[in-house]
Amino acid sequence: MYLYIAGRGKMALALIDACKEHDVPWNMWMHSEGWNWSESNSVIVHVGSEERLKKVLVWCAASKTPLIHAASGQTALLPESPPFPIIVAPNLALPFVALFSKILPSFKALLNLGMTTKISEKHQLSKTTESATAAAMMQALEIPTSALTKQRCGMLPHADHELIFTDESGDLTFKFSTHVKGLRVYANGGLKLAQQIVAKRSDLENRIYSVQEILAL
Repeated sequence: MYLYIAGRGKMALALIDACKEHDVPWNMWMHSEGWNWSESNSVIVHVGSEERLKKVLVWCAASKTPLIHAASGQTALLPESPPFPIIVAPNLALPFVALFSKILPSFKALLNLGMTTKISEKHQLSKTTESATAAAMMQALEIPTSALTKQRCGMLPHADHELIFTDESGDLTFKFSTHVKGLRVYANGGLKLAQQIVAKRSDLENRIYSVQEILAL
């Protein structure tokens, strides 16, 4: 596997560290006019800006390189019918993704029984975008945005999410919470996801996938 990394921030640096730790060949993706090819068995992970994503999409269309889109708040830029596989990954903590997909029906069952829910998310001060994980959870459970509480504190990267279900009487409460410290979990998840894409490349169609769909292959 060969990994291209598109971005300049902390997540890009974490991906570089993960590649070095696991001996995965990698390179920083830089826009270059006329470049329309990629290394064999390659995947590109985008963790950068909207402008960078626009250029990455053009390159992927020309080189047919699968794209892991892991930056928040940019999905509107993705083509509806891409000529290459796109994996939308709002959360690269793969154990969380796998667990949430399994317990989602149970959460929906609680709501169907009349329970109400609130969701909270907390990240470091430097995070200026919305939590894509919280947004995905709210969309999956059809939770209104008014049920979301968000907080920014601390300097080190972290991500806390909590779902609270309460019955009509207030006598019964269920809590589901997650805590991610640092960026290593996400970077390692990005590598594992890329490895799965390469392993199943012949089975992938040119369309948009969720992380859950790739893990299920």
